[in-house]
Amino acid sequence: MVITNPQDIGRAIAERRREAGWSVSELADRIGASPQWVRSIERNDHPVRSDLMLQAMCALGLDITLKKTPQAPLPIRL
Repeated sequence: MVITNPQDIGRAIAERRREAGWSVSELADRIGASPQWVRSIERNDHPVRSDLMLQAMCALGLDITLKKTPQAPLPIRL
């Protein structure tokens, strides 16, 4: 999956969690976060801590690969 905005990250985490057969509470327990936090990142309700987001991705076997794109950088709006 190509990530182009914060919503894509939340969708990827939610999709992978469901594929793994985990509940929101199970993922939260595995990364030391609250179920509300997991729901928040999956829905992109508001900015979340990047360390917990990365822990969630790691727990689900997801990684981030950064690569230079051929186009000019775009301004980031979060």
